[in-house]
Amino acid sequence: MNVEKISNPQWADKEHTAVNCMVKFEHIEQAVPFTATASDTEAYGRDIYAACLRGEA
Repeated sequence: MNVEKISNPQWADKEHTAVNCMVKFEHIEQAVPFTATASDTEAYGRDIYAACLRGEA
């Protein structure tokens, strides 16, 4: 999946293992809520999590 924009990242848990954010995917007209983790089963989920940690959201 192609990610166009990630915004509003916030920790989803006190352990800081998940991030809630808004993601605009290329194939969806509007941004949608997304929870990303480092252990996501999909590569794009892991990429979104890493981008949030790098401050790219």
